[in-house]
Amino acid sequence: MDPGRADALADITYGLLILVAVGVMLTVGGPAGAAFGIGVLLAYLVHVAWKMLRFDPEWMTKTVEKTVEETVTEQMEPAVEETVEKTVTEQVEPAVDETVEQALEDRVDETVASGVESAVEDQVEPVVEDALEQTVEDAVTEAVEEAGESHQTDDTG
Repeated sequence: MDPGRADALADITYGLLILVAVGVMLTVGGPAGAAFGIGVLLAYLVHVAWKMLRFDPEWMTKTVEKTVEETVTEQMEPAVEETVEKTVTEQVEPAVDETVEQALEDRVDETVASGVESAVEDQVEPVVEDALEQTVEDAVTEAVEEAGESHQTDDTG
């Protein structure tokens, strides 16, 4: 049986015995009624003393702690959650967005710049050097040939 129910049943029984004792004192009167009433009251006092000796202060502390914890969880958690969410949205989110945007922009600029520089060095420079070298070589050859032809025509003429 549940201890709480046993205690309640004992309390109800003692209450009924006290009522019976009062009834006996009124109907029978005299020393028999008084003795029965005193006996019931003394038994009730023993019962109360036994309950008080059994009383566990740690149980009460645990029960109160559990009740307070449940109440705080139910009532405070949504408010705290809402406040934290609002604060994060208003203060942290813009700072994070700005920091990430700046870091991303710097990183992209750096990557693109190094990528373009590398591509120019690797692909464009050799082509331009070869084309420039070929053009200069052709121009020099042509100039030398013209100079040689004009020098020969001056000698023959």
